[in-house]
Amino acid sequence: MNKQYERKVKENKPVVAICYDFDKTLTPDDMQAQGFIQSVGYDVNSFWEKSNGLAEHNEMDQNLAYMYTMLHESEGKVLFTKKSLRDYGSKIQLFPGVEEWFERIRDYAKDKGVIIEHYIISSGLKEMIGELKLPPLLNAYTQAHFITMTGMWLNGLLKSLIIQTKRSLFSELRKEPWI
Repeated sequence: MNKQYERKVKENKPVVAICYDFDKTLTPDDMQAQGFIQSVGYDVNSFWEKSNGLAEHNEMDQNLAYMYTMLHESEGKVLFTKKSLRDYGSKIQLFPGVEEWFERIRDYAKDKGVIIEHYIISSGLKEMIGELKLPPLLNAYTQAHFITMTGMWLNGLLKSLIIQTKRSLFSELRKEPWI
């Protein structure tokens, strides 16, 4: 069956969605490697070896493994709260020009009669990504995050819709229809 898609239109202009990964696309390194990993006494390579080893040994998703490793390795070393993650997020360095890119490409598209929508699709942490100057310029971003219950971190219970979230956002983009 050959499906026809209609291009999404806003204000009688075509809409183009640009989707970005976060780590090593908008930033030179993983967000966790820009302060958090060092604060728990690891060098970056050792942390990822441990996290990836945990994933492989337990046949688990690598994203859940890094989140578990962050939680486990922070015990007794650093506060692991949403606030502390936001503090780490506020220090994330973006590639030069990234902050200006979103507005610049929107302005260019406007001159060409097109509306640009920017989306970050990441398995990075909401608490960290949300602290950057980017969110007001974005239409949406998806990410993983930790869940709290009555202020206590639940060891091992991670709210992660990482793969599902990525799929569902693309499904939503298709439903509108965006393509």
